[in-house]
Amino acid sequence: MSGFAAGDGNVSTESFQWKPALSSVHSYHKGMHMAAALKSAKQEFLVPTLSEASPQYAELAQRKRDLLAQKVTIEADISRTSKALRAPAAPRINAEVARLIGDEVPSDGSYPSRQRLGELQQQLRELNAAIAIIESRLGIERGKTSMLICDQVRDEHRRRARDVCFKLLELREAMLAYTELADALNEREIAWGSLSPSQLLALGHPLDPQSRTAIYLRSMVSHGFLDTNEVPAKIR
Repeated sequence: MSGFAAGDGNVSTESFQWKPALSSVHSYHKGMHMAAALKSAKQEFLVPTLSEASPQYAELAQRKRDLLAQKVTIEADISRTSKALRAPAAPRINAEVARLIGDEVPSDGSYPSRQRLGELQQQLRELNAAIAIIESRLGIERGKTSMLICDQVRDEHRRRARDVCFKLLELREAMLAYTELADALNEREIAWGSLSPSQLLALGHPLDPQSRTAIYLRSMVSHGFLDTNEVPAKIR
């Protein structure tokens, strides 16, 4: 044998060093490459945003952001103007002079007055009306664009939905195997609590047609993700 040195009967420790077969190494690396490729494929599938899929939606969304920014400014001006009008009467001064001495004035430089407050409140009402219209149009565009995106991801969604189903079916098989072992222990009146019983009760019994697993799989058939014959007969 190659593990022994010729003529002296001594064992060569070097010859006992483990070396993996080339076929095993090749299979290992091939498996690693396949796993990496599958992971990469999942990562590369990107769902577009509504703005990416629709220039119209992007334009409306930007307009809404602009209007909201204006609303924040107007509301701040209204707050400052109202505060100034509630304060004790003081000699009227120029807006620029007010800035120089550190007094607060609205962003457009207008001196606080009831008229100015009314103008700001009117601007706020107009902004709110405009925002409401934009939001309504965004809702319509969102519906249209969502349908386009759903068409783009339909095949990938179906693939992943089916993958969930098959993983669940695999889990059900594991649950069946575990149940068989548990039943055998119970039938023999063996006290096996020390093994920490681990039935997956949340999904129901794997043979129960009204279990959560069975109901879910039948719903996937009704939605067209599974064929009827892909569901085990006992839980169809």
